[in-house]
Amino acid sequence: MRLRAVQWVIGVMLALFSLSFLPSTLVSWYYADGQIAVFLLSAVAVFSVGGLLWFPVRKVTHDLTVADGFLTVVLFWFLLGVAGSLPSCSGCT
Repeated sequence: MRLRAVQWVIGVMLALFSLSFLPSTLVSWYYADGQIAVFLLSAVAVFSVGGLLWFPVRKVTHDLTVADGFLTVVLFWFLLGVAGSLPSCSGCT
């Protein structure tokens, strides 16, 4: 199993997923609901995690096997759920 290649893919996908917080940020700005910082902080956090995963393995050039693909999909869907819940948990104490 090529875990470094999986790490590379997950890092890139998380960094790209962080862009999905920007439309919510624009809507929050438009309606002035005071939640802009929540969405921006979530976007920065997800981008940072993606960058931290990607940076150490940025030069990996291995092809993924079928097993690597399954692992990538399972990990990404799990991390997608965690990352997507960040704005709703920002008020949790």
